[in-house]
Amino acid sequence: MDNMWIQELQKLSKEKLIPFIGAGFSKNVNYPDWEDFMRNELQRSLKDRFNITIDLNSTFLTPTEAVEFYIWNVGRKLNPFDTFNAGKSDFRDRLLKCFDKFKEKTNDKELWEQHFLLVQKFKTLYTTNWDNALEIACMEKIGGYTQLYSQERKLIRCKMGENSDERFIIKFHGTYEDKSARSIIACRTDYYNRILLEGPLDFKFKQDLINRNFLFIGYSFQDPNINYVLDQIRLLTQGEFRTLFMKESPKLFWITTEHLNTYQKEFYEKWYNIYPVYIFREVKDNKLKQFKKDLTAHCNKCPYNIYRCNSKEEHDRACYECEMKISMESQKRKLFKKQILYLLKRI
Repeated sequence: MDNMWIQELQKLSKEKLIPFIGAGFSKNVNYPDWEDFMRNELQRSLKDRFNITIDLNSTFLTPTEAVEFYIWNVGRKLNPFDTFNAGKSDFRDRLLKCFDKFKEKTNDKELWEQHFLLVQKFKTLYTTNWDNALEIACMEKIGGYTQLYSQERKLIRCKMGENSDERFIIKFHGTYEDKSARSIIACRTDYYNRILLEGPLDFKFKQDLINRNFLFIGYSFQDPNINYVLDQIRLLTQGEFRTLFMKESPKLFWITTEHLNTYQKEFYEKWYNIYPVYIFREVKDNKLKQFKKDLTAHCNKCPYNIYRCNSKEEHDRACYECEMKISMESQKRKLFKKQILYLLKRI
């Protein structure tokens, strides 16, 4: 990472800087990402319980559309008179099954180091993740936390531990621990309702945008979870709201592993008021380029190459199970984690 960005972040007080955490951050402590969750939980559930065999990642353009399909398909079988709520409740059960096995597993201190460092440095944390990784880290290092999430227009505040007022975790897209599943933003209907009915967390986010700066970690620019947040930022920092309430625009930094060209950088900086920060330094970048070069050569020779396969589903399945690709992703995550630790220790 360029020292210029570290110096820029160092100028901001920790009280004025709020991390906004995505799924890539939880992936570093072995929580599943979208693709893993859909393959290992949703697809398996459809096949084992309803004899529906489908590759959700290949069939649908976006994860939100795939989840909508799951909720509709399961809901109409469980309760045809209340399809959406029945399907959404079942979706929450899949999250519960997936995330509950990670509870209290912090014995590997090196694995959890970035989470521990994050919760020790910052009092307020935003996240679109449904999982409990930040909560586990807070209990381990702080002795408590206050969790905030919304069910439509109702704000839910959950205090845990003796030091619950020391840390605030804002679950912007809900939590799997919400038994009603009403807080969870996962499918197209959820996003539409969120836009239609602004909730208390939307108002809090607006307030924090006036007074604070944000550091986005663990997101891809293709991440569906962040699109709603980006649109809110754009409207608030460019519209009438800024004229009335903001003395100056907030500083928004996006830690990324993706190389952006000049046009992309200008687009995000000018349109969304976000500064993309490429996290890898030159030596690490050369290593990543070699990984990609080797993987491309491997893919060109692979019998499951997209041009040789009978279907896109066959290609995607082989690609998902490819040992070389898995190895490359693992190495990339290790490099990402080292750079995140380097950053967190210096700001």
